[in-house]
Amino acid sequence: MLSSARITATCKGVPIEDIDNNANLRGIQSSITKRIYSAKYADLIHSIKTNPSERRTQMLARILSARGDSYTWYTVPCDALTTMNNCQTRIAALQRLLIPIITTNIDEAVGRAKITCPKCNVTSPKTPLTKDCVADTSDIDPYGYHSFRCRADGHTPRTKLLHDRLRDVWISIFRHAGFIVTREPRSAIQESNKRPDAAVF
Repeated sequence: MLSSARITATCKGVPIEDIDNNANLRGIQSSITKRIYSAKYADLIHSIKTNPSERRTQMLARILSARGDSYTWYTVPCDALTTMNNCQTRIAALQRLLIPIITTNIDEAVGRAKITCPKCNVTSPKTPLTKDCVADTSDIDPYGYHSFRCRADGHTPRTKLLHDRLRDVWISIFRHAGFIVTREPRSAIQESNKRPDAAVF
């Protein structure tokens, strides 16, 4: 009875009929917690899907991508590859919470804030954000998504801090699994100068 009353008060609409009140306290608490989190997550997804912003699909993709990662914020840094500085930690947290990195008080449905990319020097237009504008070359957004697709001068910081680190993590995983891995082998793709990130044997 106590567990049913608590879960009903904490999160309305959560199914409680099949909770075993005769289980030990830890089992009951675990059932309550899982159901509350599931209900809150469902509410979050619904609020994103019904968000009037044209970025709702972008936001939904970001939150669904992060859902499978339950380790990042519990990992104890042990080397340079697993350590973030204060600025990186702030940006990672803001993106996980779907909070703009650059604070603006402008409703994108009315007009976008004037933000200029320091790499490609493109400035977001003041026109309202439409579905076709999301993630295009002129979409310099306050959430920092543009930094993932900016190609100005090869975008060395993005290559070094994002692409190369992800590549090295995957190479490390394969090598620990016993595979032979070659980093960015040349002439691996016929009739092309492009190089794959890694060749696994």
